[in-house]
Amino acid sequence: MSQDPVATNQSIDGEKRFLRYHDNNKDRAENGKANADEEERTGNNLFSTTKLDEMLDGTKVMKRLKKWKDFGYNTYNLPKHVQASKYDNLRKLF
Repeated sequence: MSQDPVATNQSIDGEKRFLRYHDNNKDRAENGKANADEEERTGNNLFSTTKLDEMLDGTKVMKRLKKWKDFGYNTYNLPKHVQASKYDNLRKLF
């Protein structure tokens, strides 16, 4: 004769509990806090001065220029800080 396991109830006030909370992002959005990872993925960080300085040193130049093109940038609509004389060579490559 085997014993049946004791049934446990995973509900509190009639709502089922989950191991992962699926509504955390909804709460953040309601509070006006945007997800930092999402911002980075949308290309807001394409033209940070640290990345531009790395490109001057030859780090990931072609990859980043391709990203600029993928996001619709060309030599005429680059942000103002990329127009600085310091980055003339990058604009010529683009």
